[in-house]
Amino acid sequence: MIDLHAHSAYSTGAKDTFMLRQLARGRSGLQTSSSIADKGLLPQMIEAAVRKDLSAVSLTDHWTVENVEEARLLAAAGGVSFVPGIEIGAVLELQGRDYEVHLLGYYYSAADPDLQQLCRDARETCARGALAFLNGLKSQSIHLTREDVDRDYPGQFSSWAIRRMLVHRGLAADKWEATRIQQRAVAHTLAHGVGQGLQPGVLHAGDIVRTLHRAGASVFMAHPFWLTRPDMGGLPEPLIWQQIQALLDLGVDGIEAYYPTPEPSQGQQLLAFCQEHQLPVCGGSDSHNARALAQAPGIPDQALDTILRHRRGLQPWS
Repeated sequence: MIDLHAHSAYSTGAKDTFMLRQLARGRSGLQTSSSIADKGLLPQMIEAAVRKDLSAVSLTDHWTVENVEEARLLAAAGGVSFVPGIEIGAVLELQGRDYEVHLLGYYYSAADPDLQQLCRDARETCARGALAFLNGLKSQSIHLTREDVDRDYPGQFSSWAIRRMLVHRGLAADKWEATRIQQRAVAHTLAHGVGQGLQPGVLHAGDIVRTLHRAGASVFMAHPFWLTRPDMGGLPEPLIWQQIQALLDLGVDGIEAYYPTPEPSQGQQLLAFCQEHQLPVCGGSDSHNARALAQAPGIPDQALDTILRHRRGLQPWS
């Protein structure tokens, strides 16, 4: 069994970049930014994969390639095959509307300069966004300081840490309210001309796909049906299939067919679609800490086989 979609604490530094760029453009773009879940340190995640006896694991941390060397060494020591992975949010333009989609890249070169620059921009945007978050909280009579965050979360200054503090201090009822507070705070900062250097450029899906391909990655649409959940937007299933086709037209290689779908039949449909159209598949638990990774069901080794066959120019499904 394998898990090709999991995250470590490396994800906290740049996960909000998509939302922040959308806010700078006057859009909401909040779906990626509600998390306050515990983040497992990278050694803990690899240890959980070893204890679970996974044959392969990928830590698809958001917007970063900094995890690769540490993860590779730890996985090798534990006898687990490590697959370099990354998850990036992007805008997909479809029928005159913008939709948020997530892309997974595997087997990229971490030394690729364009991919490194993309990740640096994301990290810098999120650092400025966290400062904008703190500054804007004053408009809601909430007083937190950089010193407060550094004391509670040493070395993890980010909007994720600030959202956690809002909930843990009783200033927000849950992660959703914390995110709404974040939206208002950052919007207030932007409206008053203190943009903190937030970059308003659009992160188009086609641009992200090309950047990942130039870095040698195989690119997949992540968790296609996640936005059909009522709490995540409630998009109709036919629209998701249109998104899938649009991304395939942009050069996406395959689809994440194994993941905790809202409905089991959705995963079955994705797998059948990929088999019919000879598309490679990926999948995983989307775990963010070691406990979740340990408890999640693994996915079949065959998924990784389809990726490797596709990378060799062979049909993924024989």
